[in-house]
Amino acid sequence: FMEANKEYFDVIITDSSDPIGPASVLFETPFYNAMYQSLNAEGIVCTQGECMWLHLDLIRPLIKSISNKFTDVSYAYTTIPTYPS
Repeated sequence: FMEANKEYFDVIITDSSDPIGPASVLFETPFYNAMYQSLNAEGIVCTQGECMWLHLDLIRPLIKSISNKFTDVSYAYTTIPTYPS
């Protein structure tokens, strides 16, 4: 889908599953590269990450790998009472 929509979107919001099994590709650099290529020049991406207290082993490498592509890479955290992390 994203390959057919290069430089098209203003905003991409991803509320993905946990990074286990088939959904793990949604937490990898190639997926973020595809989103980047689908954004227009002013576009932004907002994705569901993981718990910064429990999953730094997933978060740090991803931030490092996409920081050279996106102008600003930031991590925000909020607590959702129905989820344990």
